[in-house]
Amino acid sequence: MTKHPVIIEVLDLLKTSNTPVIKVYKDNANIKILVIGMLKGVKMKKYKSNNKASILIKTGKVNYKSITTNKIFNIQDEHFIPAEELHAVEALDNSFILLTTSK
Repeated sequence: MTKHPVIIEVLDLLKTSNTPVIKVYKDNANIKILVIGMLKGVKMKKYKSNNKASILIKTGKVNYKSITTNKIFNIQDEHFIPAEELHAVEALDNSFILLTTSK
């Protein structure tokens, strides 16, 4: 199976990154999909989106923190993020995440 060029780019950039690597996979009038790669121990800063979103863990394990949630998500786990929820993510293993947001 051939990998999408965006996925190849994220994997390549992760080799030398100590921060999350974030690239746009798809962006149209209705939806935006981001590919996020994080090495073990990397943390994403707290973030709040104006739109509802979801994360799907494709590989690895992450700790998701918000005011209402502190949960570990593993491969194939999905979590829905309400609009305006301040949240942060930490990679507990090398992780690959798809973030989908509506517009």
